[in-house]
Amino acid sequence: MRDYCIILLSAAAAAAFAPHRSFPLRLAASRATVEEATDAAVALCAKAGAPAAAEEDRRLDFAGAADAETVRANFVELVETVGDADAALRIVTNNKMVVGWKPDRVKASFDAWVERCESKDEALDLVSKNPGLLLCKP
Repeated sequence: MRDYCIILLSAAAAAAFAPHRSFPLRLAASRATVEEATDAAVALCAKAGAPAAAEEDRRLDFAGAADAETVRANFVELVETVGDADAALRIVTNNKMVVGWKPDRVKASFDAWVERCESKDEALDLVSKNPGLLLCKP
């Protein structure tokens, strides 16, 4: 009985941390280009019918409804911050709020995690699994 409970709990934990079903499977299987990843992020995070933000208001400091151009601009900056389109797509798949925050704040948080971890790869692995860490002030 104990082994059955452990297996059941392991399956529940794996399901809780699995990518959302709308995650593009073809991108998960191969390295995504920045354009493919950006299109996937827009499809995943942009709210249909959201009003376009003015250029000076594009980088919102809260996770409100984002139009496609806001998501596109913020996602491209996230790719530049983490240095990998696949990792950036994993981050927004796990937490869509990341593309609604100011990119300079996300970058500052990521840089702080790089300093705390032993390497950039370790920091990237950490924030990919828990993107909420990018929403904290460094």
